[in-house]
Amino acid sequence: MDRLAKSIRISCGIVLLANLAGWFLPWVSITQENYPTLTASPWNYISAMFTGKGDALTMTAANAFSATQKMLIVLCMIVSACVVLLFGIWGIVGGPKQIITGIGSLVNLTLQMVLFFNRSKMWTLTDNQSAAMQLGNTVLLAVAALAAILGIGTFIFRPRVRRATETPEIPKLQEIKEQQLQAKYNVIQEEAVQEQPANVPHGTLVGVTGLYQGAQITLKNGEMIRLGRSSENDLIFADQMHVSRQHCQITWDEAKGQYKIYDTSSTGSYMNGQEEPLPQNMEVWLGTGVTLDIGDSTNRFSLE
Repeated sequence: MDRLAKSIRISCGIVLLANLAGWFLPWVSITQENYPTLTASPWNYISAMFTGKGDALTMTAANAFSATQKMLIVLCMIVSACVVLLFGIWGIVGGPKQIITGIGSLVNLTLQMVLFFNRSKMWTLTDNQSAAMQLGNTVLLAVAALAAILGIGTFIFRPRVRRATETPEIPKLQEIKEQQLQAKYNVIQEEAVQEQPANVPHGTLVGVTGLYQGAQITLKNGEMIRLGRSSENDLIFADQMHVSRQHCQITWDEAKGQYKIYDTSSTGSYMNGQEEPLPQNMEVWLGTGVTLDIGDSTNRFSLE
């Protein structure tokens, strides 16, 4: 369910951003016998309102936009463009609160429908002129409708709420197959402990709970490790259903004294036991002294 919900959210975000292409396509054309055909895109309307050239680009008889035209340009073009940009980005990199992306898609469709049903107010024709809607009009409506359908999906398919869980009985570290760890990492066998070991060098991941409880994994400057259920990862979380196959990447930066986290999971990574996960599909920097839950608190590391 979490993976499906994330896929729908990201798809909705991508489609919203694709809606921006319609702003640069011909939206309307005006034809008149013995005169060249005039065309205008939504971007022409927006730029014309700020440059004062509305008579040429919007096919109006006056040299300025009417109050109605200005309202439609601001509301249905400028605001709509901001909506698809902001909510589209949120859909791709945002957290599990994907209902926000769904709301944005419905707002955008509403604005596009308002513009469509008031399109005749965007130009003034003489007796021998005629107007015809162009490709941009179809693209804006079709893409907005597709985004809205996916947006409704974000209301239906939502990731589960993360709840605090009791830590199950954890197998000892020696029971983990040796091939799950690469020899370049300094993994120290200890008994399961809850307290942080003393004198741990910076750049060390200390396993607090889970499969790697008691392990100390020291990274070199710029070194990156991959975590997940797949056997291709450096730290493998076999049979841990709250951990994605390709969950996240962790890199140590000696100069900054920070860890770079890049999360690509469907279940999230959580700092200091917070309810909200770290942003996904983007670089996040964490300092030392914080804890990082992989999927949930079952597998927790301390970043030293």
